[in-house]
Amino acid sequence: MSQGPFLSAPDRPPEEIGGVRIGGVLGVGGLSRVYRGRRIADGQAVAIKLMHLPDGNEVRRKRALRESVAAAHVSHPGVVKVHNAGIEGDRAFVIMELIEGIDLSLFIERKGPMPAKLLRSAGCRLIEALAAIHAAGCIHRDLKPANVLADPVRRGFVIVDFGLSKMIDGSGSSRLTATGIILGTPGYLAPEQADGLTEPSFPSDVYGLCATLWTAGSGRPPYSGDSPYDIIRNQLAGPPSADIIGLPRLITEMLRAGLETDPAARPKLDDLRHALSGTAGIRTTDNGQPSQDGNPL
Repeated sequence: MSQGPFLSAPDRPPEEIGGVRIGGVLGVGGLSRVYRGRRIADGQAVAIKLMHLPDGNEVRRKRALRESVAAAHVSHPGVVKVHNAGIEGDRAFVIMELIEGIDLSLFIERKGPMPAKLLRSAGCRLIEALAAIHAAGCIHRDLKPANVLADPVRRGFVIVDFGLSKMIDGSGSSRLTATGIILGTPGYLAPEQADGLTEPSFPSDVYGLCATLWTAGSGRPPYSGDSPYDIIRNQLAGPPSADIIGLPRLITEMLRAGLETDPAARPKLDDLRHALSGTAGIRTTDNGQPSQDGNPL
């Protein structure tokens, strides 16, 4: 399975780019690397994502900057804040707030499956963050545990990495995915994205969110296989039949509904939030945020 020929992670970063002095590596992905950095102007610590642009193709440059355009439209404590972005030479960069924490996949690896109370509060947090992303007219397209950070000190759970995101403008002019190239992570990308031809929609993000919460609650992904194609084939067969041990049946059933192959059959974000907060008895504030006692982490 290809992630596409558009971008690649630079092997060696420059000493500085975009007014930021580059430090140590924070994370490595198939298309980019994220470094700790410090803004030269004021000394503020930031995270900076670097992507290598193999040539000057305009479509590739648009893809490189799309993350910052999408994230700039979103304002929510559960979504990473983007400060700036641009292109210098053959490198695209995105300067973001530095969140001190670990990604959800590592969180689960260290602590095991989330107990029901934590899954409910974390799920409500991510649902509200995703609702803010959708309200800005954006689809994330790559929701998975590796793209959720757990910041126990200040922020709780935060959605990051808009590298595959897409703005919705109703005209189709923002379509930048090359025909036939699959972008996303098997097991978390929605089945309608698996052919590399179908444009994702808001229900596609619901699928990724439910797969992520399933992983958090069970300690393992909802689908497995010996290859990416095996995983996708299992996804196309339908939602998992087993319940998640330790979780109320209502929550399991709602997450299972979110993994339906038909986008129209998936629940709305409000339905998910009701299942999580209602089952948990978590009160919600006027703006829909879960009211929690203490730090959920």
